[in-house]
Parts: sequence; structure tokens; C-alpha cells
Amino acid sequence: MAIRYPDAAIRNALVSDARVTSLLGHRVFSQYASPADVLPFVVLRRTGIEREQSFSGPIGTPKLSIDVEVYGETYESARDVADAVRLVLDGYGGFFDNTEVKNATLNDEQDELVQLAGSEKPPAFAIRMSFDVLWQET
Repeated sequence: MAIRYPDAAIRNALVSDARVTSLLGHRVFSQYASPADVLPFVVLRRTGIEREQSFSGPIGTPKLSIDVEVYGETYESARDVADAVRLVLDGYGGFFDNTEVKNATLNDEQDELVQLAGSEKPPAFAIRMSFDVLWQET
């Protein structure tokens, strides 16, 4: 049996929430968004993982660090999406695809103005939120 990861559960929590989908539909991507994608959108990026180890192997609950990056044409549109995402994910716990997310915790948030790679569009407003996600590995 393959080990499941919480990334799909995090994405599912976002695209299942009416507040989030009213603002961006299902434009929640893993790792990369195409320059042709319409703003606003969200990109999920893994930034690290921690597992406690003993001599006999892994113990405890793994912790995934994931950045949730929100991009919008205006600061207000990016802020609206970021607030909706935060309300869904900060403190989130649940099941999806045989994976149990025990808890997601917001650790940091930063605002930026960025030029999207490969895009002829004007700079986009970006809000990066860093979450730690505890999940049950099976």
C-alpha cells in the first residue's frame, strides 16, 4: 500500500469550501501554475518534512511544512483569497483519500509584489502563508 500524503487533503479542503471557490473556482495548483492561468489562483508548495526517528525506524507524527501562495491582480483580491484560505486551513483537521490530517497551523505570512515567470502580465500581488501540517501516515 502506498503512503498517502496530506497535500491532496489540503487541496480538497480548499476546493470544497464555498468562500474559496466563490473567489477563485478550483484554481488551486500543486508546485506550479501556468503563465496562462487566470488570476487569482493558489499554488501549494512543500518546503520541508520532519519525521522523528528511533533505531527501529520512524516514530510519532510527521510534520509537513507547506507554503500556500495566493496570487491576484490587485492586493485586495489576493487578500480576500488569502483570508478565505486562512479561515479554512488554520486549525484544519480531517480525512481525504485515506489520509488523516491531524492539524494544520499557520506559522507565517508575507506580502509581495512578483513578476510571474513566463508571463507578459503586469506584476501580481502575492501573499505567502506557511503552514505546518501534522498527519497520520499509513
